[in-house]
Amino acid sequence: MSRKLTLPVFSVLLAVAGCAIPRQAPAAAAPSGATPSPAEADAPGPVRGDWEVFLAGVAQNEETFNHGSAGAVLRVGRYVHDEVLVSARQILFFADDEVDTSIWSTRFEADIVPAWFRRVRPFLGASLGYTGGESVNETGILGVHGGVKVFPNRSGFFQVLGGYDMFFTKTEDRTEQLRRGQWMYSLGIGLCF
Repeated sequence: MSRKLTLPVFSVLLAVAGCAIPRQAPAAAAPSGATPSPAEADAPGPVRGDWEVFLAGVAQNEETFNHGSAGAVLRVGRYVHDEVLVSARQILFFADDEVDTSIWSTRFEADIVPAWFRRVRPFLGASLGYTGGESVNETGILGVHGGVKVFPNRSGFFQVLGGYDMFFTKTEDRTEQLRRGQWMYSLGIGLCF
């Protein structure tokens, strides 16, 4: 199997296996001895204490949309509340401008994932991390992002994410830092357990 196909094939296999794993309902203390209804026990999506693993394809471009790159992302996180996810995300980009280059990014994130709907959950978040690579200076990065998670069953989900990243540079002009950021988008699959 070619090297370019290994990650996407592995991602699909992991998603299929994850969607097939039955998930136990959380053992929540029900008030006055009541048990949760079957609908509540089978409600899709995570609850406090659940872990989340997410694999995706990702793309980015700078503010004028003239140059870009594509790559892969792996995120591992934990729900510290039914609607709050804290996570670490590792991204590896490959660009083919004049020469092949690679860019990496490591981030720590916090997302608010309100459970307004049963199977479709919008989210907003912020990230702080570090980026570097062959064609960029190593620097800090601050980002905001949002998207939607769709839960076809209790544990597996699909996610669409879009965001904007700003780099910590030595310039004193904060407006220039904001303008010289990059757009990033990803589409992938995940598993809550």
